[in-house]
Amino acid sequence: LLQTAVNLADSAMEQALQSVHSGVAEIEVAKVIEACLRDLGADAVAFDTIVGTGVNGALPHHRAEKTLIRKGDPVVIDMGALFKGYRSDLTRTVLADPSGKSHEKFEEIYGIVLEAQLAAEKAAEPGMRAADLDRVSRNVIEKNGYGSYFGHGLGHGVGLDIHERPMVVPSSTDVIEIGSVFTIEPGIYLPDWGGVRIEDVVLMEESGPRVLTKSPK
Repeated sequence: LLQTAVNLADSAMEQALQSVHSGVAEIEVAKVIEACLRDLGADAVAFDTIVGTGVNGALPHHRAEKTLIRKGDPVVIDMGALFKGYRSDLTRTVLADPSGKSHEKFEEIYGIVLEAQLAAEKAAEPGMRAADLDRVSRNVIEKNGYGSYFGHGLGHGVGLDIHERPMVVPSSTDVIEIGSVFTIEPGIYLPDWGGVRIEDVVLMEESGPRVLTKSPK
């Protein structure tokens, strides 16, 4: 059931990303997600859909509003599906109608966040302290000079609730056990530009982590 919720989010994200263009309002992208999930058989969205364009994307929990997407804006989309009691969580960030310098800045920030995310997905293992996994991603962002712009934890458990244990944050005492399902979602948020966040849902198996999310990144 959880995998189905993840799959539904993947499908809705694909539709959402196709709708991102200059002149489209954040709320319209959110409506695309909600309609797609409904059509695919989801019970509801897992939480209020986040769509943040430009500087709004620097607010990690910005709710979609009437702000119009502008050419060259980074657009953060964070959403999930509710299916038979189970919730998924997925974030992708894209550049609206990319060109020139906006593309160069985006590629720099996106590359760092992706490196941080992949490093954590590779390093995760059964019995690992959640705080240590957070440190893996945080080290990547800090070494690139953006440590002060990653202002939240790396992730959280997800399933029947959208935020469960293990809490993958610096202060966590939780341990990642076999069977743990959690998110890995590093981000960089620049107040005068916008944000980039990439989030997958991961299942910890005896052999190591299995990324349940399939949405391209």
